[in-house]
Amino acid sequence: MPFLKSLKFRNNQIRVIPTRAFERFPALEYLDLADNPITTIHPGAFTPLQLRELHLDTSSLLCDCHLAWFSSWFVSSKLSRRTVHTRCAHPLPLSGIDVFAIDASNLTCVDDSPRAHIIEHPATSVTTLVGGQARFTCSGYGHAPLQVEVTIKFLHP
Repeated sequence: MPFLKSLKFRNNQIRVIPTRAFERFPALEYLDLADNPITTIHPGAFTPLQLRELHLDTSSLLCDCHLAWFSSWFVSSKLSRRTVHTRCAHPLPLSGIDVFAIDASNLTCVDDSPRAHIIEHPATSVTTLVGGQARFTCSGYGHAPLQVEVTIKFLHP
């Protein structure tokens, strides 16, 4: 969909915006992510977009070192603050504070972060015969409440 100009994901329970989440929509100009409990916006989430309008409204952000890029990206994007409302939920000293009011040097990563720390993960590629079995092991730790999401993609030649 290289010509798509507008996406509206308002109120869809979106929690994470991965790196290059919208790269298949290079012509995107309008993106509405408002009213979602977004906790994480990964660096480069909006690459390679040249947005004209972004709607973002969350008070659930994990404000750690992984979010330090966001304010400077936003300023360079020249988007309007009128439609972007971002507040931290964690860590507690930053809870309720607007992300744009926090100096990037104060967005640090600490051991009690609710972000999962993966110790062991499965191979990135596993091949099996149709009807066969594959076993995956993943282990990690994190501060409660810990949320873990698993995605499996099946590719058929």
